[in-house]
Amino acid sequence: MFLGGECGKRLIPNVIDETARKTPDLECMSIPRTNNPYDGWKPVTWAQVANAVNYVANMLITQNGYPAPGEFPTVAYIGLEDPRYPIFVVGAIKAGYQALLISPRNSIEAQRNLFDKTDSNILYHELQFASMVQPWVDARPTMRIVAVAPFDEWVADGVTPVLYTKTFAEAEWDPYVVLHTSGSTGLPKPVVLRQGMVAQHDLHRYVQARNGTLPWLPAWNSSPNPRHLLVMPLFHAAGILISSLCAFYYNTTIAFRDPSHPITGDNVVKWLKNSNPGWTAIPPAILDHMSHSEEAITELKKLHVVAFGGGRLPPQFLLLAFLRDI
Repeated sequence: MFLGGECGKRLIPNVIDETARKTPDLECMSIPRTNNPYDGWKPVTWAQVANAVNYVANMLITQNGYPAPGEFPTVAYIGLEDPRYPIFVVGAIKAGYQALLISPRNSIEAQRNLFDKTDSNILYHELQFASMVQPWVDARPTMRIVAVAPFDEWVADGVTPVLYTKTFAEAEWDPYVVLHTSGSTGLPKPVVLRQGMVAQHDLHRYVQARNGTLPWLPAWNSSPNPRHLLVMPLFHAAGILISSLCAFYYNTTIAFRDPSHPITGDNVVKWLKNSNPGWTAIPPAILDHMSHSEEAITELKKLHVVAFGGGRLPPQFLLLAFLRDI
């Protein structure tokens, strides 16, 4: 029996609400206790995630009103790499909006193009991103910005629940999230992921092994320690899908990295040492850097799986992985 509906037709807002009702104190995600990784990670429960989703939905409705049925106005979001990304996405769905996740690396022209193509007129951002986002807003006169509250306020008790009543048949073509292309062949273009497409990943658990190998979701999430250290950026498909699919459909705890420090090989080693993951996904350039560190190799060898994405791995790392049994 699956919480939130029939496997393959479960909508993530319903999965979160149902799981929070049945197992409110179970760990869903975890975040660093401080900006010192040696202080460890603290749990974020299913009840807190559900509460934060309702916080976002209420915020969007209060500040922007109820959208007309079937319209899904676009609300852009940029912030620290923490649970607010996947939570904002689901909160937008509950409120009848669609979230656009934008890269901080985009040029002003690229951001404006994304806002224009998605008809986005509001940008929610982390307070410390204020100076970064201001030029983007200046380039689009209809745009307004809202600084979001710290994560602790999102998970605080006392938020009014927002009901999500759509069936799978009603919502399968509704947007789940709007991402964008890299812009390597021109300006970045928006890419809409639909709820039905996201829900199909739930069915991977029934795909039979081929040559002894299962699809990545059931294989990696059923390993002896399925806990995942999230290194990939959350505005990227790898980051937002790993965090959403693994946590919400496969009940895998997602350990978020410390967003106050950049993604470097040395920092990844510290996060691996102190967050107790069983697997992770790391950009190729970072893995290449880690391949020159004996300490990093030792930490990588402890994992069940080391995945990568966003480019090809250097041949020397592949040789090292083979020789050192990574």
